[in-house]
Amino acid sequence: MRLRSIALAVLLIAGVSASARAASLTSVDVPTRGATVPQTFLIGGWAIDRAATTSTGVSTLHIWAYPANGAPPQWVGAASYGYTRADVAAVFGSQFRPSGFNLVTSSLSPGGWVLAIFPYNSLRGAFDPAITVPITVASTVSSTSKLLRVLQWNTHHGGFGTDGVYSPDRVASWAASFKPDVIMFNEIEKNDYWGNQDQPEVYKALLQQKTGKTWYYVFAQEFGQWTSNGKGNLILSTYPLNSINRYELLHNYDRSVALAQITVNGRNVTLASTHLDPYDATLRLAQATELIGWAAGQAENRILAGDMNAWPDQTSIAQLNNSYNDTWTVAANAGTAVAFAGNSGETMKGRIDYIFTSRGASNLVVKSSQVYDTRDANGVTPSDHRPVLTVFEVR
Repeated sequence: MRLRSIALAVLLIAGVSASARAASLTSVDVPTRGATVPQTFLIGGWAIDRAATTSTGVSTLHIWAYPANGAPPQWVGAASYGYTRADVAAVFGSQFRPSGFNLVTSSLSPGGWVLAIFPYNSLRGAFDPAITVPITVASTVSSTSKLLRVLQWNTHHGGFGTDGVYSPDRVASWAASFKPDVIMFNEIEKNDYWGNQDQPEVYKALLQQKTGKTWYYVFAQEFGQWTSNGKGNLILSTYPLNSINRYELLHNYDRSVALAQITVNGRNVTLASTHLDPYDATLRLAQATELIGWAAGQAENRILAGDMNAWPDQTSIAQLNNSYNDTWTVAANAGTAVAFAGNSGETMKGRIDYIFTSRGASNLVVKSSQVYDTRDANGVTPSDHRPVLTVFEVR
């Protein structure tokens, strides 16, 4: 197979790769050499420079893919780096514990590829030679299937960042960069104190500007006064909304559910967005129970997302797990759940934002789930929550 060079000449070798500097090591755990992988797959391993004295000696890894037909290489992405690797620390020392990397990609078309993984050596200030892994990407999504990307994000009153600056444009820019088909936003404000804008309309316009697509939406004000101003839950979709509905949770009277039905690949998909009580675990359990009962009357295949204000070990989440599958957990069990260095899926102080699928959603298959790092160079984020996105195959 003919490979083309990228900007700099590189040495491509297999297995554990050592650069011209003998102390530099990179290992790829998955995929293995010669593996056949689905169209959404995980790339993961570890990288260090043993000459480092106070760090791992590596700060990031860039991944390219060379196609079998000799075409120019394709950029895959920058891997998240810094995951704990106790096995590496046991051999090389404790300073090399945060040496793991991973990246989930769906960007490669079916066929033969060679992955080229370049670690950036912070000691030299340059990329080390790549380790290469030949793979075959299978056509796991059949001609009768389609991918659906669903984003869940609490916007903190529609776009107040951790710097206290109100900027829906900042939120919309990040959201558009994740290439979602559906967005579930919480804490969207309509013409009230926080921003004093019609944020459902603002976000529709911003997303259309940034994606070049038409977006449709339904907004459910939290107090059940559907035509009034106030805070609520917003569903945005690039698919037309076949029908919409709204529901006020009777427990506490200031929590709602927005609902929309869309058609994807000829299948009905019911979308529901909610935001449960942040203070009272007993009340959250009552709200979760009521939510399950109401949603049971809605058509399959159901996707339920929202800020549930509860960690996975709390009773309200256990109640939801009786009827729904937590897509982050499904992806984690399949090795396709990805966050970033220092994050294990937490969307705030813990994992409190979820994307669920109903147990009866037979046409939805979870392909991957990801929590995104939205910090800028100063550590500022556009909301006090982190976004989470799940990729579904709709069969």
